[in-house]
Amino acid sequence: MQPINGQHDWEKTGIEPVLPLIEKKMPGWPKKNRRMAKNELKNLKPSHLSRKGLIMTCTQFSQHSHKKRSCTQGNKHAK
Repeated sequence: MQPINGQHDWEKTGIEPVLPLIEKKMPGWPKKNRRMAKNELKNLKPSHLSRKGLIMTCTQFSQHSHKKRSCTQGNKHAK
């Protein structure tokens, strides 16, 4: 095979060119109109506070390394 210099040198076939597919609405939950940036504030209710910047602690042992849900020390001292 030898390279061809451009489209003007291609042989005409007489077949219609292939058209792109028609975009269909896909099933599923609709996407939001605009994605929020990382530094944008989300629309929170005025009565709710953000936990951003807070250090969560275990309520049983007041340790910063874990929360009550993942506390392994509480299971040891359960009974």
